[in-house]
Parts: sequence; C-alpha cells; structure tokens
Amino acid sequence: WTPGVSLDNPNISNPIFFAKETTTLTLTASTSAGCTDNDDVTLTVFPSDFMQATGDTSLCPGASATIHMTGNGLSSFRWYPDFGISDNRSYDPVVSPTSTQTYMVTAIDTNSCNDTGYVKVIVHPKATVFLPDSITIYPGESYQMDPEGNAAYYSWFPPVGLSQTSISNPMAQPQVNTRYFVTATTEAGCTA
Repeated sequence: WTPGVSLDNPNISNPIFFAKETTTLTLTASTSAGCTDNDDVTLTVFPSDFMQATGDTSLCPGASATIHMTGNGLSSFRWYPDFGISDNRSYDPVVSPTSTQTYMVTAIDTNSCNDTGYVKVIVHPKATVFLPDSITIYPGESYQMDPEGNAAYYSWFPPVGLSQTSISNPMAQPQVNTRYFVTATTEAGCTA
C-alpha cells in the first residue's frame, strides 16, 4: 500500500487506516510468477470538529445565562444534563444552575460522525450580610455599624446621619429615627 504513512502496516492485505484527511491509497499486488497489478481506493475522512460550544461564564445564585452551540451539517444534537436548562435541544439554551456545572452538548452530523463540546458555568457563593434589626441610641450618641457576611463592597442609604456611605462600618448619628438600607456586594458581584 502506498502511501503507507496512514496505515498501521502497509505490507499486509488488510491494514488499519489512521488519517485525519481524505487519502487515496494504491494497492500493488504481485503473484509468485511475477505478475503485478494495482488499484486505487479513496478513503474519505469527514471533519471531526464540526460543532462548537461557547458561553463559559460565571454568575450569582439564582441568575441565569445563555450558552451557545453552532455547527455545520448537523442531523441532531442534545445538551446534558437535562436539569437547569431551558431547552436541551436549543442552539442557545438558558441555564440556571444551582452550583457550578459543566454542560455537555453531543452532536451527530449528516455523515453520522459524532462531536462533543463543553461549556462551564461557575456559580459564585451567595452574598450574605447580617445586621441587628434595630439599635436604640439617645440624642447625641452614635453607633458604629458592623455588618457580618462575605461582602467586600457596601452602599448605605439614606446618607443622612452616616459618616460615609461606601464603607462596611460607617458611624451612624441620626437626628431622628432612621431606617438604613445597605447593599452588600461580593468580589464576584453577587449582592444582598
């Protein structure tokens, strides 16, 4: 067999073909009397990477993201796992995982070849913030806010009576009864 580079053993009658592209092979056979003949065979290799999966992302608990799949000459495909996904037969399904999840899409093209793609969706920890429900202070007194939780950034409202509104522990000295609201945000952008 020539060329023999795509065969496991080019000197036998039934070698195993290993190639990444379409190849024409020539078999030359000879008899013990010295007669020879040859014949060609073309082995067509279809592309194995006919599909792409994209959309690696990260999100906060309860959020969703759209992942994507594109391909040429597809006869069928399906996303796995079947939970936390809007439609496992969609090119652009919406996913809402409860924890970090790798979604796999398997596809078959019109030549019956298989391809697989993966999309990883990282779910960051939920943001937490804990404060007492109420604090009693008397006129002229102040209170140092000291929330607990996993947040890195804070935004307080209303700003009246607070020493600062963008730190975790502002000093509160309101002149009247005041309800303060705080938005706590983690490094990953999750809020509480």
